[in-house]
Parts: sequence; C-alpha cells; structure tokens
Amino acid sequence: MFFLIVFVDFKNKKDMDLFIINFKILQNYCLANESDFLIQYEYALSDKKDNRIVIIEKYLNKNYYLNIHKKSNEFLYFKSLISKIDCDISGESFF
Repeated sequence: MFFLIVFVDFKNKKDMDLFIINFKILQNYCLANESDFLIQYEYALSDKKDNRIVIIEKYLNKNYYLNIHKKSNEFLYFKSLISKIDCDISGESFF
C-alpha cells in the first residue's frame, strides 16, 4: 500500500470552498475511473484550525500514484486550477 496525507491551509474560507468544489470533481472522477488501484481518496475539515483540510489518499502501490493518477489529465487540470488559489500545501507519504 501507498498512502499520502496532505494538509492544505487556506488564507480564507472562500479559497477553501473553491478548492473543495474542485477537489470533489476530481474525487468523483478518481473514484469512478481509478477504482482498480485507488482505495481511498477523500478530504476532511480540521476541527481545530480554521480553513484547514486534510486529504487522505490510499493506493495499491506508489507506481499507480506516480504513473497513472498523477499524470491523468483530470489531476493535471485540478493542479492548474488550484495553482491560482492562495494556500499552503504540505504532506507526507507512507508505505
């Protein structure tokens, strides 16, 4: 298994809401089209820090993440959209 835990901190709620709207579109695509190797792909709101979310991703292995998910047109489009949002993204991967 390969896991990604990603934290996203936003300057304001408006940016967070815009990110979540676009993430949900990507999430729907991924769950429908990557289910052969994608086990979990979801976000949650922090109950301790305003304007913070966590994204939890779980794949069968790192290769699926690097060579299929991360290179998909839908993911690349999502990255281009969020590049315009003022946020700080950090995270870590696990296997």
